[in-house]
Amino acid sequence: LACYNPAKATKIMLSKYEKSPPSLSVHIYPSHWTLNDSKPLSYTSALSSLLKSIHDRILPIDLLAVLEERKLTVRTGCMIVEVNKHVNDPNNQAKNPEEKPTKKDVARDRRVLWPTSESLFLDIANINTKNGSNMTDMDSLEVESNILLATAPPLCLTPDPIVSRIANA
Repeated sequence: LACYNPAKATKIMLSKYEKSPPSLSVHIYPSHWTLNDSKPLSYTSALSSLLKSIHDRILPIDLLAVLEERKLTVRTGCMIVEVNKHVNDPNNQAKNPEEKPTKKDVARDRRVLWPTSESLFLDIANINTKNGSNMTDMDSLEVESNILLATAPPLCLTPDPIVSRIANA
């Protein structure tokens, strides 16, 4: 999705896939967090780098292989993550055990994780590995240039501030 304005691109992406399920669902509790309804994970676990990537809104470089193995949905080179921040910890005994959390106890936020130059490099390396490592350096550069041409915003060289405001609107 080529756009000068990342906030606008995120808004477009989220509205386009509003009805679609997210690629990942993260539940954040005061004492732990879960990933797609997995077992509780500590904030100091190896997977906690995913939380930083979600916060930074970039694809997690160190976990791309794991996410690819799980065959998560990728939309236009991005992943949509639903972050659910819970006020109350489910491990604490509630007054009524059958009481379900209300909507105001959970803050939901959908975020788009965008690719970076590192994730692009890893994608090209994965393509090369899947094709039997037959790509030359020139083949890799050609794949990278095609991806960049398809995803980069149009180049605006007009120094006019009015044109700049229109392009960034």
